[in-house]
Amino acid sequence: MRCSTAFIFIGHRHWYKIRITRRAIATAEEGLTYFPEDQFLRQNLKVASLDQFYLLSKAGDFESPFALIQRMTDQFPSEKAFEMLAVNLVADQAKISPIASTEKHFLNAITKYPNNKKLCELFAYRFVKYAETLKVQGKAQEGIDLLDRARQTDELALHQSMIVPKLVSMLNNLNCYGLKNIAKPELSLSEGLI
Repeated sequence: MRCSTAFIFIGHRHWYKIRITRRAIATAEEGLTYFPEDQFLRQNLKVASLDQFYLLSKAGDFESPFALIQRMTDQFPSEKAFEMLAVNLVADQAKISPIASTEKHFLNAITKYPNNKKLCELFAYRFVKYAETLKVQGKAQEGIDLLDRARQTDELALHQSMIVPKLVSMLNNLNCYGLKNIAKPELSLSEGLI
């Protein structure tokens, strides 16, 4: 009983802090409509937004902190810290999400931050790691299909040096084990991967 009460209290306190930071953001934004060049208001907006971001992230939410960071990068384009927070948020979310939602999150982030090379590199890395996981689970063909899809993704064109060797390795492993039922033999032959 005592533990659950403490958990509810902590959760309640956490959501209370989120409500307070939302109010601080709204107040700073309203002040900036009257005094757009006020550095104190701009600084307060940044601090309140960062607090809100960390609170929402800690709560396990993804969409709200990502939307907040996107808004902050629009308001403060010279602040690269907001862009890095978005990249880190997407990377952290990718570690715990299935590949379909991970792919969606990365593509949304790449659309918003097309010049961020680290984001594309992390996207390629997640494809490779997920394919390796599928291989360990005995689902090598799914891993090959995933890497083939990554190979054809335009956003990953600069990171093929990470994807293609893993794809070749997995195809070669299938061939070494004498598996003749490769779903995409034309992939390995026509692309010269084997």
